[in-house]
Amino acid sequence: MKILLLLTLFIISSVQAKFLEPLNKQFSIFSKIPFVKQADYKSYTERMRSSIYSQRGRLINDLSNLVYLTGDLQGSVNALRSIEQLTRRNINQSTNNFGEAFSTQLKASLDQQYRQYNLNTPKLIIADRMDEISKSNVSKINLTAFGTYSVLPRGAIWVTLAITKLSNGQQKFFQAKGSYSNVMTKLAKKVFLYFEGNRYDSYQNPFANKKWLMPAPGHFKMMVEKNVAEMICSSQGARIPTADELQLGQASTSLAGGIDFPAHIYLHTSKNEIYYFTSETRDPSGRVQHWTGRGVTKAFYVCIKDL
Repeated sequence: MKILLLLTLFIISSVQAKFLEPLNKQFSIFSKIPFVKQADYKSYTERMRSSIYSQRGRLINDLSNLVYLTGDLQGSVNALRSIEQLTRRNINQSTNNFGEAFSTQLKASLDQQYRQYNLNTPKLIIADRMDEISKSNVSKINLTAFGTYSVLPRGAIWVTLAITKLSNGQQKFFQAKGSYSNVMTKLAKKVFLYFEGNRYDSYQNPFANKKWLMPAPGHFKMMVEKNVAEMICSSQGARIPTADELQLGQASTSLAGGIDFPAHIYLHTSKNEIYYFTSETRDPSGRVQHWTGRGVTKAFYVCIKDL
């Protein structure tokens, strides 16, 4: 018999707000996106700590407060102008070699995607010029972005784009690999599909009114008779799960209210002589197996409690 560990991780937390919520909102990144060579990242971060970038950071923070807390649109426009001036004054420091070209290519590639699909109202705008910002739409400035790139052997380039939500600091990362001529096209495609593609609801916890319980401490590596498993679960105010609950729990995983099982083990179910196998099987009956008359009576178990 294999030495088996039932390793589970139950995560009880509130659902984090989705990056793209609210679904009908238009998103805008303000200011030219810096793409910094990874080899120069240390020197870049040092410059970010300098007074000019500390000032820029405070302005971005002020902008976030103005837009999301006070609704001061004119103050936000003034803050944006200041950010733009600082960014343009230091763009040669914050980007080198391909960096500034990448910023331009990314925006051009995104524009091309919108023209290709004939989308006249994009959900993402890179507003890198003040003439694209007006008092009426400054509240749409809700993202900031930063990119890195590295040159790989044989001329390949690896780029990473980090987009940060000003309102709560959430981040979304995009990566692409290609040549100098097409890497931004690949990156733009990923960004485009993320913002414009179907927005699916999160998987809902099917066990919101139930709670999984592990076997008794002495049973983690031990198969037991069905009556022993029932006795242990009953002592905890719980019961043996049904085959459907085990299957749904494994499909949901511990990330969505379910449970994580080791591979290749049999578990007791609520019905006698019916067992649940935790791995894929060629058995025609699937994972829920009827063992009538086989003489096998021992298996692993978990418990479930109805709340």
